[in-house]
Amino acid sequence: MGQLEFERTKRILQRFLPSPPAIVVDVGGGTGPYSFWLSELGYETYLTDRSERLLELCKSRTEQTRKHPVLARLKSGTQDRYRGRMRRVTWS
Repeated sequence: MGQLEFERTKRILQRFLPSPPAIVVDVGGGTGPYSFWLSELGYETYLTDRSERLLELCKSRTEQTRKHPVLARLKSGTQDRYRGRMRRVTWS
């Protein structure tokens, strides 16, 4: 991802996300660029990705920062648990 795309996406997210504190689930979040940024803004962030390698890279990054996303491995049916509580879904 390039810096221009990152900055533009951040602006779009700020327009649509509720003000912190709020919960954000970053599905397909990779190494977590948006999750780390949202954590710094005061959001409670949960990051998941299919790639174990990307989750491991993100995990090593969490050990270096004070505010960081919670890494989660979503199981089948997890979306049912949050149905009605999620106001927006944003793919990254």
